[in-house]
Parts: sequence; structure tokens; C-alpha cells
Amino acid sequence: MQRRLRGEDFAESQELVGGAGSSLEVCKEYELGQVRGGESRAREAEPGFYLEPKYDREDRDAWRYYDPIRKDPGLFFEFARLREKMRREQAQPSEIALDWANEYGLLGCSREFYQNRRTFETQAVPHEFVAHFFEEVDRAAGILAFYQASLNQDEDAILPLVRQYRPWTEDLFVRYIASDEAELYGGRLGFALYLVTSEVVRMVHTFAFPKLTLHPAGPTTPPGLSSGYGYLTLLGAMYLQMYWLVAAGEKHVAYCRQCGDLILLTGRAPGPEGKPRKPRRDRRYCGDACRQRYHYRNATKPKREAERSQQQ
Repeated sequence: MQRRLRGEDFAESQELVGGAGSSLEVCKEYELGQVRGGESRAREAEPGFYLEPKYDREDRDAWRYYDPIRKDPGLFFEFARLREKMRREQAQPSEIALDWANEYGLLGCSREFYQNRRTFETQAVPHEFVAHFFEEVDRAAGILAFYQASLNQDEDAILPLVRQYRPWTEDLFVRYIASDEAELYGGRLGFALYLVTSEVVRMVHTFAFPKLTLHPAGPTTPPGLSSGYGYLTLLGAMYLQMYWLVAAGEKHVAYCRQCGDLILLTGRAPGPEGKPRKPRRDRRYCGDACRQRYHYRNATKPKREAERSQQQ
């Protein structure tokens, strides 16, 4: 049975390798803009839709700070599934991107990561193109798919995934096969984890950073230090989640008895008071739906069939 990653318990794997301590400033509402034909760089931005804040920064009541990792510890998984959501809801890309921005803010992918791409500036800018937004959705989906293939030891899935998520996967695959790393890491199957680690580390290096926090001394205690990671953008926060997931390793997972989906045992989202809840080590199902289906298939249905056979 194939095993698939799920988002329900994606979060809190940072407990194993250190936490984060940052916040993002986001506008309370964003809107769509469109580059017109007569404006500069119009042809470079086709189809030309971009996200931008509805309010100026001078309107401080329209801006807020929040920690995306605390708000939604499974954010990377949700982001990687946005194309699936778009197809399921038959929505336009701009609608999906705008809904996301209104909930979580801009990705921040207009920073130096796009310095060689089509964008207005090389520095951080208060907008980002919908096309760039979905480039990152596809990248995250590809990383998640290759990680799933690695966990499943599914070598047959590698080449179809390379073709599905090209060109960036194809370029990396060609360089990998032509190098000594293919023999070192185990051929095609080794490439899956090679891609995941190289892309995740690259994105963390670009959009996040290690940090030490000095805590003040108390009446009877000396000052203390805690380590963790900070992030520059929403994209950085999400890739920290994936970084922690990969670092946690497969020994911290179980598999649903009904569908075989991956269940992370590294922790759950914070409770109502914001305090981290201990991970459940005895989980057998990925959710209530699978628990009910398993019970029906293995208890309710056999019982009903036995009763019918007795009545005949």
C-alpha cells in the first residue's frame, strides 16, 4: 500500500530540532492588480496579474504581525496542495492566490531569489505576480511528491515526477545522473531525497536564518540563551516546516491502518492556550473518516453480513 504525506499532523516537528522565533508584518487585505499594455515590463509579466496590499503602510491599523508557524504548523502542506484545490473548486489562479494572501500575506518571493527573474525590482517589493506565486506552489508540490516517493522507496515514481515538475527537476536530474552523486546516493531513488534536501536547504538559506535569543536574568536566575531559526518571508517560514519534517526522519512516523497515509508522530498544533500539545504515539488513523471506514469494513460490515446469513 502506497503511503502519502498528509497535512493534519505536519506541524510541530520543530520540537525535535529547534523552534522558530519570528513574525511577519502583513496587510489585513490584499487586492489584485494588473500590468497594462502601456506600462513598463508588461510583456515580461504576462498574464500580468499581481498581488498587492490594499492599504498603505502609513495606515498602521491596516497592518498586523503574526507568526505563521504558530498559526498553522502544517502550512507547507496546504500551500503545496493549492493547485489541487484550484482544480477541485474550479477556481482561477488569481482567486486562489488572493485568498491565500488575505489569510497569510505575500510569500515574499520577490526578494533576491528572483533577482534573475522577471520582477520589478531585485529588493523586497510590496507585490508579487500570481505566476511567480504558482511557480512556488509547484516547487513545493514537487518537493513533497519526491519526499513521498523516497519514504515509499518507489523508484518507478521518480522519472514520472521528474517529467511532471520540469524544467527545474529535469535540470537537476541530468546533473545528478552525470555526477558521482548518483552512485554515492543510490541512483534514481537516491535522487528523490537528494532533490528534497538540496532544494529545502537552498530555500532555508535564502529566506531563513539561525538565531540565538538572550533571555533576561530573573531575581535569582542568570540570563539564558535559546536557539532557533528566524525567517525573512512567509516562504522562509514554510520551508522551515519542511526542513524540520525531513530532519525528524521516518522513525517519527506511523501509517494509517485504513489508507496507508503517513501520520507524523512529532507533535500537534498548539492547544487553545497556545501551549504545544504532546504528540500521540498511539495513533492508528490519519483522521476520523479513515477510522470510521476501517471500523465499518472490519467490524460493522462483517457483523451485518453474518446477521443476514443467519436469517437466510
